[in-house]
Amino acid sequence: EKNIIPDKIVASNPFSQKSFIIENENVKGVQKNKFNKIIINKKSKNDNNYKLLSGNITVNADLVFDVPVKIMPGTNFFIKEGKHIIFKDRVIANGDKNKPITFKKHDISSKPWGTIALVGKNSKNSELSNLIITGGSGGKYKQFIFTSMLSLHNTNNIKLENIELSNNSLFDDMIHLVYCEDVVLNNLKLNYALNDAIDIDMSNNIIIKNSQFIAPNNDAIDFMESTALVEFSSIIGSKDKGISVGENSNILIYKNFLKNNNLAIAVKDKSIAEIIETKFKNNSIQISAYSKNWQYGGGGRANVVNSIFESKINFLESSNSSKIYIDNSVINGEKKIKGKTVFINKDKKKDENYKILHPMYEQITR
Repeated sequence: EKNIIPDKIVASNPFSQKSFIIENENVKGVQKNKFNKIIINKKSKNDNNYKLLSGNITVNADLVFDVPVKIMPGTNFFIKEGKHIIFKDRVIANGDKNKPITFKKHDISSKPWGTIALVGKNSKNSELSNLIITGGSGGKYKQFIFTSMLSLHNTNNIKLENIELSNNSLFDDMIHLVYCEDVVLNNLKLNYALNDAIDIDMSNNIIIKNSQFIAPNNDAIDFMESTALVEFSSIIGSKDKGISVGENSNILIYKNFLKNNNLAIAVKDKSIAEIIETKFKNNSIQISAYSKNWQYGGGGRANVVNSIFESKINFLESSNSSKIYIDNSVINGEKKIKGKTVFINKDKKKDENYKILHPMYEQITR
């Protein structure tokens, strides 16, 4: 009421932990958020409603699509520094093996472009396949801060298949999902990520399968408050964690191969990892369960069955507030155990009536 104007307002991104100054902009409105539902009467979507994109497309300014988009095989996007491509409605981008759809820098010497983003509920039922994505980063668009080269924000029923991602820079992730449901990531190749290859926050029913992760500088897959299935994938050479299961997540890990990672699987902060028929080879730490953020009130739990551990030294560690159960599994090499809550092969202290209760377990037992 005294008409006092603040000198500045600083906010922080809970996912990247980075702070930034909120700019004072004279605009007449903002984008709706997930809790602000706008009722709009729309005509039904059919093929005639799609905007078709094909050929070579130079992106000089942010491309923002409010209508359904269909991208034809062989389309090439040459994207200039810091520019984004944002889809707010359904996008069908199905390349083929001989004519992939590519997203890359405008030229080799260019600085990185921004993000490809699917934003909002209207982008549900999108399909992206046979894509090559390279040279992106992240960035700001209106009230959004994108921390990855490929971003999915508040959407559902998305299919990503046969996609190669490489050479991201500046921002943390190659792929970031937040507030998403029912997303399938199949046959992805994510090599040499700047930090995390895939970061998944507050999302449910996410499937990652048949995918390859090579030498990310941080985590291959990082989960926060999510449920997911990771299956038939290989994770090799992560500088930090192969799979990070954190902040009250419940993750089913089935028939994967984890090799030469600093820490193969971490389970923390009231999270559960169900690990089935998975091979651990020569990871500095095979499994670690611990508490990191006090807000969640406890550590993690890893339940391992029918798996193989192979290393000169198989290092397993668990804090007092956590548990690691390893049952009906093979450990080749010396065992090095840290903590009193690591139970191996039907130890009497193991829960007698333990069953796998992961909500996505039925998908691997059909």
